[in-house]
Amino acid sequence: MNSLTSIEEILKKWDGLKNCLNLISSSRDYPLDIEGVQGSFFSFLVKEICKTSHFKSLQASQYQNSSKSAPAYEFISSDMLLVLPSEKDAIEISQDLQTICPDYEIYTFPGTGTVPYRPMAKGSVVFGQRAGVLSNLIYSKQQITFNSKARIFIFTQRSF
Repeated sequence: MNSLTSIEEILKKWDGLKNCLNLISSSRDYPLDIEGVQGSFFSFLVKEICKTSHFKSLQASQYQNSSKSAPAYEFISSDMLLVLPSEKDAIEISQDLQTICPDYEIYTFPGTGTVPYRPMAKGSVVFGQRAGVLSNLIYSKQQITFNSKARIFIFTQRSF
C-alpha cells in the first residue's frame, strides 16, 4: 500500500522532477511552460518548488554570512503565488496543498461571489478576508531560517 510518504520518496527519485526543479530554480526566463502536470501531482510539484527555493535561500544566507569566498547566491523566496482559472480549481488545489503540506501557510483569496455590476452589501465578510490575504501577501520575511514556513497564495484569474 502506498502512502503519501512513499509517493514523495518515489517522486524525489524521478529524474523528470529533478530536471524540472533545476530548470525552474536556475532559469530567469519566465514564464516557463511545464507540460504533463495533472491532478494532485501539481500540488506535489508546488511543494517541491517551495522546498527547493527555501534551501537555496538558506544556502545564500549561509554563504553571505561566512568568510569564505563563494559564488554569488541570490535570495529566492519560498513564497508562491498561484493563479488558477476558476474557483473550483482554487478550492481543489487548496485542499490538496493543505493535505500534502500541513506545515505551509496557505492563503486563498476569496472571490466576491457577486454578479458583475451589482451592488454588494456593506460590511460583507469577504472584504475582511480579502484584506487579510493581501496584507499577508505584502508582508515579507526579514530573516530566513531553517524553520521558516513557506507561504502559498492562491488566486483565481477573475479575482487576480
